[in-house]
Amino acid sequence: MLKCIAIDDEPIALNIIESYCQQHGEIQLETFTSPQEGMNRIKEISPDIVFMDIEMTGYSGIELAKELPADSALIFTTAYANYALEGFDVDAVDFLHKPYFYERFCRAIQKAEQWQRQWMNRSWDILIYRFWPKYRNPHISIRCITCLILQSLTTSNLCSTPTTRRSPSL
Repeated sequence: MLKCIAIDDEPIALNIIESYCQQHGEIQLETFTSPQEGMNRIKEISPDIVFMDIEMTGYSGIELAKELPADSALIFTTAYANYALEGFDVDAVDFLHKPYFYERFCRAIQKAEQWQRQWMNRSWDILIYRFWPKYRNPHISIRCITCLILQSLTTSNLCSTPTTRRSPSL
């Protein structure tokens, strides 16, 4: 079951996403008309897929996308096609131009699922952090997907990972 969150200031747009998710099946969706509430929930559950409008009252979906967890696939849903290139600059998996149909929605879900698989498979190879304790072991390699801070118990050596979004192709 895919965990998804949709953020759009237009309730009708959220109703369409909700209908498509129910029709598709195997998708657990939460919807938010408030970008701030949606982003708070995203930070709590780290969803598999985020559907986000770009132009929302008082908010830019492009700017909000920079705060998404790196392992959440982003699909922009917007009536403004001129934002497509900017959307891909923040690692959007797909771009649904309103109005869109169920078949196009399904293709976006397939892309997001493929992106998720790539992220999980490649992140193990990408995110390898090493630290060298002063005593005993010459070095220790630790493989991690999401690791914010790592600190040696015997020394003050530590390493941290960037918190910005990354695409699996890095």
